[in-house]
Amino acid sequence: MSTPYKVPVRDYFEWQTKVLDKDLGTPPVSPTKGDRYILPSGSTGAWSGHDTEIAEYNGSSWDFIVPFTFFTAWVEDEEEMYYWNAVSWSRVLQKSEEYQRRYALLVGGGM
Repeated sequence: MSTPYKVPVRDYFEWQTKVLDKDLGTPPVSPTKGDRYILPSGSTGAWSGHDTEIAEYNGSSWDFIVPFTFFTAWVEDEEEMYYWNAVSWSRVLQKSEEYQRRYALLVGGGM
């Protein structure tokens, strides 16, 4: 019989989990457990006082993660990787014109 076990190292890689948005300043009305957001300055409601932190919905309330320097997160709505530079969230790489052209061709839009 196999015994289920937890891989503790997974707990140290929060950056691997995406965030849905980094510009939403008000908690969504019907979040889903596990939804994560980077909070902008001036966030309101349950997010008030947690500017620049990551909010994660646990199914009944919000948990907050204070990013450490070089904490990295994929922002899904922008399809961009961001990192915390100890002052603000910055894009890891700007999409180049060539990247945008290839992406447009790949999804069939052309440029």
